[in-house]
Amino acid sequence: MGYRKISEDIKKRVLFLYRNGWPREELTGIFGVSEKSIGRWEKILEEEGSVVRPRSHLQGRAPILNAEMRYELMEILKEDTTVYIEQLKDFFAVERDVAVARTTLQNTLKAMGVTRKKIRKEARERDELARIDYLIHMRREYTRAVACQPFQRDERWSILPALSANRGYFALRIIEGAVDAHQFIDFIAEDVLPLMNPFPGPESVLLMDNCGIHTSETLRELV
Repeated sequence: MGYRKISEDIKKRVLFLYRNGWPREELTGIFGVSEKSIGRWEKILEEEGSVVRPRSHLQGRAPILNAEMRYELMEILKEDTTVYIEQLKDFFAVERDVAVARTTLQNTLKAMGVTRKKIRKEARERDELARIDYLIHMRREYTRAVACQPFQRDERWSILPALSANRGYFALRIIEGAVDAHQFIDFIAEDVLPLMNPFPGPESVLLMDNCGIHTSETLRELV
């Protein structure tokens, strides 16, 4: 797996849960981090009092475009190989509130070895691979079955997930059978709300559909 920037907020939440008894293997599955990373963050927290090690004065000035922004830059270019430098400047100014000079963007792309010719070549290759995958799928879809066995229904399970727009799935519970109101309220109280923030802070709004077990007054008072 390639490098993925993990925010300070997620690191704090992982360590909070770990220090409150959550096993490392469960945290790695929920947050998509490694057990080695959890150990490293805990060591940094003990040494520095923060999950992020202070920047060394020998490292010089921080780059205007950090690793996350450079990743976004690559994704934009993959989506649209005809995008202009001025449009990229507007994107970072509006979406990230960062003023980036034209020369900075040009130098960053040059340092990353990115050219329009290379991006377009990769786009053509992706399209060709997608076409091949589609043909293979269609061939499998319409291949005649050569064996038949009776189907027997097994046990039923229900999955309760909590999804954040910023960090993906951050809470998960699997329950045998159907979910009742008591189990759902317990999931919200024990697994979801401890990872959220008071309103109007970030991740302080909980959205649910109009399922019957989602609309109880007890749940409303709890939230």
